[in-house]
Amino acid sequence: MSADQHPFKTWLLANHADENTPLGDLAGDVRLDPNFPTKGNRQDLLRYVEEVWGASAAFLDCFERAWQLYEPHAIHPFVLWLRRQDNAVFATFLADYGDILPATGGREALRAVVENDDSETNANFDGLSVFDVAWRQFRPTCTTPGCKLAVGDRMDLCAVHALAELL
Repeated sequence: MSADQHPFKTWLLANHADENTPLGDLAGDVRLDPNFPTKGNRQDLLRYVEEVWGASAAFLDCFERAWQLYEPHAIHPFVLWLRRQDNAVFATFLADYGDILPATGGREALRAVVENDDSETNANFDGLSVFDVAWRQFRPTCTTPGCKLAVGDRMDLCAVHALAELL
């Protein structure tokens, strides 16, 4: 998982550095280590603490608990949505791209990760890539007749039509 938009280290220090808890102890250890990675996925960070710190089983349990708390902040809602789908094509797409999609950003930020991929994973379906098909289901279009814009925060109207309703 690419959590570079909201790194684990930043999250841990912001949320647990001043606690008198195992998570606070972990945050303190991270703060004291000038070489602790500022970017990386769970496996990268776990490998670091095992190799550099020689972490105990209790420490690794604490790290895993911290990661469980952090993970929702590190995964784009689109990826979380894909995980809940019962669709073999989406599952294959998620297996190939789930770990490299950024944690934040809109359609274009995520699409940039896969747009140059020629593999079968993102093959075209009637002119649309798997990403585009999935995104259209994740963020459906406006319910206003004739409008093809993606929905906004209201989840049923695009920004244009939602603003028109307010005026």
